Amino acid sequence: NGNANTDGVVIGYNYFGSSDKGSFSLSAPFDKGRTATHEIGHCFGLLHTFQGGCGTSNCAASGDYCCDTPPVSTANYGCPSTNSCSNDSPNLPDQVQNYMDYTDDACMNMFTADQKTRVLQVMANSPRRSTLPTSTVCGTPSLTAAFSGTPTTINAGQTVTFTDASTGPNTITSWTWNFDVNSLGGVTPATASTQGPHVVTYNNPGTYTVSLMVGDGTSTDTDQKNSYIIVNPVGTQACDSTLATWDINNSTHTSSTGVYLWSGGNGYILGRNAYGDNGWADKISYTGSGDFLTDVFYYFGVAKGTGNVNLKVWGETGSLPNNGNVMATVSAANTSLATGGTPTLWTISSPPALTGNFYVGFDHTSFATGDTVALMSAPTGTNTVYAKETGGWINLSNYGLTHSAAVIPVVCNSIATGEKEILGNINEILVFPNPSNGTINVALTEKTLSSVDVYNVVGKLVRSTQPLNTQLITINIDDQPNGIYFINVKTGGNVITKKVVISK
Repeated sequence: NGNANTDGVVIGYNYFGSSDKGSFSLSAPFDKGRTATHEIGHCFGLLHTFQGGCGTSNCAASGDYCCDTPPVSTANYGCPSTNSCSNDSPNLPDQVQNYMDYTDDACMNMFTADQKTRVLQVMANSPRRSTLPTSTVCGTPSLTAAFSGTPTTINAGQTVTFTDASTGPNTITSWTWNFDVNSLGGVTPATASTQGPHVVTYNNPGTYTVSLMVGDGTSTDTDQKNSYIIVNPVGTQACDSTLATWDINNSTHTSSTGVYLWSGGNGYILGRNAYGDNGWADKISYTGSGDFLTDVFYYFGVAKGTGNVNLKVWGETGSLPNNGNVMATVSAANTSLATGGTPTLWTISSPPALTGNFYVGFDHTSFATGDTVALMSAPTGTNTVYAKETGGWINLSNYGLTHSAAVIPVVCNSIATGEKEILGNINEILVFPNPSNGTINVALTEKTLSSVDVYNVVGKLVRSTQPLNTQLITINIDDQPNGIYFINVKTGGNVITKKVVISK
């Protein structure tokens, strides 16, 4: 039941082989190779003959579940003649010759027919064991080209580091890199012939395919990653909202779907409610480097009254949010918060640099009777959620509560004064149908469209339009071939990118 990478038997050199066949580093009385036999028996589903002691009279439901192995009270050592159990019929002595006891190697010499049947059943039905007869892992490995690039989304003029990860049975002696397979230009260097790592500059916007061919003197193999590197225009941030655990695809936001309520109808679990909550924070795991927290999307279920809330970002110090340093604060009035499934975007004027895990949340700083702020939350999640009550912060997981708060932190690789491109799945924009036969509808749930541009996978602009004061537009690109296209939607100061597949 463990990890597949460690499921099996690891055999030490001094635990298999027989001293009868030569000089080995073996120790009597376990020098005939039976230790390996015993452990492999476990691997294929066999239990000790003394499993469960004498068990019950129903041999098929107790002990080792094999009726032709007599019950054994405790493990046997040496090579005794004993009958430790008398509840079997006929009453047979302990089967000390069985490989699944603990007797000396020289004493062991058998499996039973029922043990064989059990092994065959395991081999036929266990998900990992059933594939062993056809496994090729013991065959000669083949040469396999592989590589990775970091990062894969950049601005024009920035660099990507490519690292070789190829493997093979022989020493790899040649590497042929092509960092611009489709010859878009502006790539330095465009090719390389050493292992690397290679730091490559991409000066032109577009979507780049990269390949690596390796050779070992007798064979070659190629790894080609299509549309692998996305290069945004200069002045555009490359941002990501994938740190969120909130499921945007399940954003109906009703009391029965996607929103967790306290029992008894006392209010939402996060925010001002009958339990005295006056703040909330979510611990976000971050393992990157060189990024900034520029914006936060919140989904509020309720926002009433004349009070104010403060968005806060804390660094991770200690076990509670306010133990860390305050990295950013943005204040907003209750009346300015969107509710009912529409996100509220809070932009951080001085985006903090991220160096590790952080907390993001809010507290209700000034409120009167009747003021209410409630942040939506899902009943399950992976982040650590904290609530701030009158007595201070509490970790909800300590009370058996596991949640994901409805928040999307937007992390960018730079602080730009121009456009911002949010690559996450933010549901204020809809592109449908997807896949499409060439007719694409683009809709915004809140703001109006400024411009819509369509690019193919090599970064070529194939359609551009500037709709006027509308939240819905239809674009026809049925003259373009089947494939993947990127829809860049500009609204206000933001650019949101969506991918669409054309299949006619």
